[in-house]
Amino acid sequence: MCFKNIKLNDNRSFSLLSMNKVNFKLTLFLFLFLTFESLSAQMFSVKSQKKDALTDESSLIFSAGTSFIDFSYKGKTPSDYGLQTAQFNFNDPVYYLHGQFGLVHIHVDYGTSLGSEEQLRYTSLSLTFLGNVTLTRTKKFIIAIPLHLTTDSFTISSSDVNLTESRFEQTGFTFGTGIESSFQFQPWLRLHLSQLAHYGFSARGIGGNYGSKTLLESKIQLNTFRVWGNSRLSIHSSYLYHIYDIDSFLFDYNLKALTFGLGLSF
Repeated sequence: MCFKNIKLNDNRSFSLLSMNKVNFKLTLFLFLFLTFESLSAQMFSVKSQKKDALTDESSLIFSAGTSFIDFSYKGKTPSDYGLQTAQFNFNDPVYYLHGQFGLVHIHVDYGTSLGSEEQLRYTSLSLTFLGNVTLTRTKKFIIAIPLHLTTDSFTISSSDVNLTESRFEQTGFTFGTGIESSFQFQPWLRLHLSQLAHYGFSARGIGGNYGSKTLLESKIQLNTFRVWGNSRLSIHSSYLYHIYDIDSFLFDYNLKALTFGLGLSF
């Protein structure tokens, strides 16, 4: 059996309409970013004038752990090309590092020897700007509406030189909101829960394949006892479900990630 080599991107240029769509999305993102930063600055200013009802709340957290990722092709393409795109499928653990710096979060994933043939490598980087609108605040709990603006990029590359497409990569921009809550059970024990839905667009570089991205995100964080000084041990877990609808139906992928990690808050 042989596979037909199909190259979709060679000698392919964007039409004026396609470029206008990309430029419109980039302009919209910049507008939302500036508006979001302005609102976040205002909310942060108001919050800084009011003593936090929850004690010992940390704004600096570093964590590390493992993400169990299931990346699978869902596009409706011709069978021969579908078999090639499915070469990027994998269901394996990768490692992550995460930093929370007040209103800014940075997340990095890395994994090698992935997939059934152990020929894939996965890398990702995301940057998130945060804000929120408080609905209820007491000494024991907070309920708020989170506002997240995220840009992220990931690459899956294969060491198989026989593939027509040796890498799959996307860069996206999304806006997310939902509900979040924090519960203080003891001065040394706090539970944070959040559920968000994100939507935006994702592109395979300038002039490449582009489309929409949807992300459903659930997170739990437990801040516990002090380790030394003012630093506290935190336990993190999350479930993320990414849906990529790229170039109509040619590059449709789903990415599911279940993460577990430990962190230190300062």
